[in-house]
Amino acid sequence: MIRRTVMSTVAIRKSDSRERGLLDALEMLGGLRRFVDGKRVFVKVNLCLARAPETGGTVDPEVLAVLLKECRRCGADELVVGDGSAVEMATVLKVNPVQQVAEAHGAKFVDLDAEPHSRVRLKRGLILDGLVLADRVLAAEAVINLAKMKTHGVATVTLSMKGLMGCVLGGGEEVRGGYRWWDVSDRRKFHTKDIHKAIVDLNTLVTPALNIVDGFLAQEGDSPFHGLTVPLHAFVAGADRVAADATCCRLMGIRPETIGHIALGEQAGLGTMKPATVGDDVAALVRPFSLPGKPTPHR
Repeated sequence: MIRRTVMSTVAIRKSDSRERGLLDALEMLGGLRRFVDGKRVFVKVNLCLARAPETGGTVDPEVLAVLLKECRRCGADELVVGDGSAVEMATVLKVNPVQQVAEAHGAKFVDLDAEPHSRVRLKRGLILDGLVLADRVLAAEAVINLAKMKTHGVATVTLSMKGLMGCVLGGGEEVRGGYRWWDVSDRRKFHTKDIHKAIVDLNTLVTPALNIVDGFLAQEGDSPFHGLTVPLHAFVAGADRVAADATCCRLMGIRPETIGHIALGEQAGLGTMKPATVGDDVAALVRPFSLPGKPTPHR
């Protein structure tokens, strides 16, 4: 029997079934209906690069299908799925069937970089005074942040907080070497400034209703470009993104207080690094991840 609890708690579920693992985690949070019923929902996925979902580096279409089906069952009024990528979206869609999955479940798929954007001012930001954000995200009544569990060469981890970078304008007319990350764009600011402070500023402007970190197939090592797949088979979910990311770090064998944007996020009042948890015991599921630039002990 699944024990339900309040929204501020983080749910953890390990399962050999994507469907069972995700649905159990959602039920422990009181169910998905409280987040989506009667609302225009934007599901923010991870399509950072043209990497097949089997690598653990981009959204898992099977997990997305389960989530969209549950959104419909729980009364979502409108469903849109999307992200902004570091490469041309057409290239991404050749290796990940995310668009077909979205449309098969009555959702619209969008490339956020090809959509209208608006500049949003930020008062008292840690490092930024504003960002150009996708109107689609700003207009949503509920953003569901479907993130991946990965290491990252610059930020150490990519979880729910850093995953929101795809909401920031990143496309441009000039593409160099197949990548558009380094064009004149707001997303570039994250790498030319202190990325951890920039991530916190972004999260001050975009607040997901729910964060789901998919670690069914996670990724370690030199991610996102050369990461190795980790079949962790775990899902972490919660309304508090700092709490969700801190919990993921513990599963990955990383102390969350050592990750700049997570620690700064707590200091900024975005959440807590010490949440209550329900579901599976974190200590029993810990699997140390190899960090970027270091040897990978697990194969």
